[in-house]
Amino acid sequence: MLGLAVAWRSSLPFAVAGPDTRAAAILAVAVSAVAARVGGTNPMTALWLTVMTSGLSTGVILFLLGRFKASRFIRFIPYPAVGGFLAGTGWLLVTGAYKVMTGQILTSQSLAALMNSPSTPIWMAGLGYALVVLVATRLISHYLTLPLLVICGVGVAYAVAWGSGIGVSQAREMGWFFDMPAPVSLWEPWQQLRLDPGLGPLIASQAGNFVALAMVMAITILLSATGLELKTRRDANLDLELEVNGWGNVLSGMAGGMAGCLSINRTLLNHQAGARTRLAGVLVALVCAVVLVFRWPLLSYTPKPLLGGLLLYLGLSLLHEWLILNWSRLSRVDYGIVVVILLAVASFGFLPGMLLGVVIAAISFAVNYSRINVVKHALTGSQHRSNVERSPAAERYLQEHGREVQIFWLHGYLFFGTANRLVDDVRRKIRGADGKAPVKYLILDFAG
Repeated sequence: MLGLAVAWRSSLPFAVAGPDTRAAAILAVAVSAVAARVGGTNPMTALWLTVMTSGLSTGVILFLLGRFKASRFIRFIPYPAVGGFLAGTGWLLVTGAYKVMTGQILTSQSLAALMNSPSTPIWMAGLGYALVVLVATRLISHYLTLPLLVICGVGVAYAVAWGSGIGVSQAREMGWFFDMPAPVSLWEPWQQLRLDPGLGPLIASQAGNFVALAMVMAITILLSATGLELKTRRDANLDLELEVNGWGNVLSGMAGGMAGCLSINRTLLNHQAGARTRLAGVLVALVCAVVLVFRWPLLSYTPKPLLGGLLLYLGLSLLHEWLILNWSRLSRVDYGIVVVILLAVASFGFLPGMLLGVVIAAISFAVNYSRINVVKHALTGSQHRSNVERSPAAERYLQEHGREVQIFWLHGYLFFGTANRLVDDVRRKIRGADGKAPVKYLILDFAG
């Protein structure tokens, strides 16, 4: 439902939406708290209603943010901060690809055993496939390049499995293919729904987590849309994105789905595959619906190096662009901001990285703006007069002593940095530090 809503109305016609890992992380906190206090009520009902409420509340908040034009504040985040977000996204894609292929989280311990693990051949095959895709897509700029590489990758995987006499089933047991999913009923949550009067206060106690979830989704949508603007060279309507993702989450939540949003990695993969119309996003949603309704185990027939390699390809593409190509494009300070945000995302997670990006954006703005001189014109009384008509004697007196009057015409905003600079200029004028007569009278014009 969310995928269809975003594909139908997004300002980016090739947009793809779905569940989000950051939403899952915050939702896990709320679900765990409810599970610990559920008591004698039906646990499945309590947990399902918690998920549904999170989706509904997220949808309503996102829609209201979009309707009241809250997205304009994202435009104040500077280019390097957005670049750090994209580089951090690239790193998360790399670590996610490693987990897809090996089932393990990429840590310092796993790095130490990188070449001596049973899953080493799997992730090395995925790395090789990612490098092939990375090089081929840069040498051949045709929209069929990536789809053909995917088809060839699947063909090679099955040819190797059958040619070696192993077969798909045995290759799955060895970890080269995904496991078969456990059987589950399509309408299971509705069948187990048994309401209890005590569930209302229990779920309402998680209101803080629901608001935090909505705010994280809003930031993710805005930064993802801004990143897609930079990557695809196409303008996005950020308020519309919030609204569309909002009522998409409402529809999804009414059916018991968890919160989701516009996906930057799926949309980038869609765009790089040559998709330019809404049909691509609609087909993605319909394929998911068909798999859900008919319970087709398509994932179990997908080679892990193929899916992991595609994720790795996206991650390496973003890291290559922001860490290598932008080395010569950005100033050293701006490049440093990108690296710091990337390290924060890699070390502490996506949310702390985003918060650090906002803090760096504020500091960067303050430092850069403090370098701007707030004095538009600096004149003396002998250079500029008022419109009062005076006698010739008064005019001669002003001409002789006009240097004792200093006039500063100000413009822009005054805050601590710029005000301190202005005070230093005034002190120099009063003391005659520039070799001229000391100033006795100071006029500040705040009209600008």
